[in-house]
This record gives sequence, structure tokens and C-alpha cells, in this order.
Amino acid sequence: MSDDLDDLTKDELQDRARDADLPTSGTKSELQDRLREQDSEDRSSSGSSSNSARDAISVAQRELSSTIGVEVESVTGAQLDSDTDEWTIEVQTIESRRIPPSGDVISLYTVTINGDEMVGFDRIKRGRRDSLDIS
Repeated sequence: MSDDLDDLTKDELQDRARDADLPTSGTKSELQDRLREQDSEDRSSSGSSSNSARDAISVAQRELSSTIGVEVESVTGAQLDSDTDEWTIEVQTIESRRIPPSGDVISLYTVTINGDEMVGFDRIKRGRRDSLDIS
């Protein structure tokens, strides 16, 4: 991509910047630098698993909820295993709501994320909110 940026007009560079959700202001040289930087970031993150805890947490919440049909109430931990490049996310779910809320049935799960998909999950604790020690 870097090579063909030199042959583009400023208008064409602005179109590419707009497509990449980058600012479109500045000189032709600034636009080229911005696009090259974006291209470099894209290449360094492609092919790897979720590169941030935020990405992995989002995948864990969405996938666990849709797989077992429970509401994810909170995230209690996130850990990246640098050897496998997998995230282990710990989440608290509400399995059954009660009145008063102290009687809710909650569970603690670990969810393993590789890239943009859940590759495993395990319920490690389950009980009433008022009697379950999740610390």
C-alpha cells in the first residue's frame, strides 16, 4: 500500500482516509503518513488473537450469553496467556433473578477466547448472591 500512496492525488488520499475512519485534513504528505501508519498498525495486528482485553471481553460477553442464554452481569478478570495467545476472561452471570435481588442465583464462569471466538468456558461457582463468596 505504501508505494501506491505516492501516485494518488490529495482527493484520493482523503477518500482513503475517510474509508479508514482517519482524519481527512492536512497536506498530501500528512495524509500519506497517516495512511501508512494505519497500514502498519493493521499489518501488525492481523492474524493474531484479540489484541486487547476490551476486545476479548466483548467477545466473551456476547458469545457466553448467546451460547448458554444467561445475562453477563460483570467482568471480574482478564488474563492473556502469552504462550497460546488466548485470553481467559472471568465473568459473573445472573442465572435467575429473584426479589429481593440478594436472592438472585449467580454464577462465575471462565471463558477462553482465541481471536474473535470463544473456544471454551467453565462454570466455576454457582449460588445465591447473598451467600456466594466470589472474592
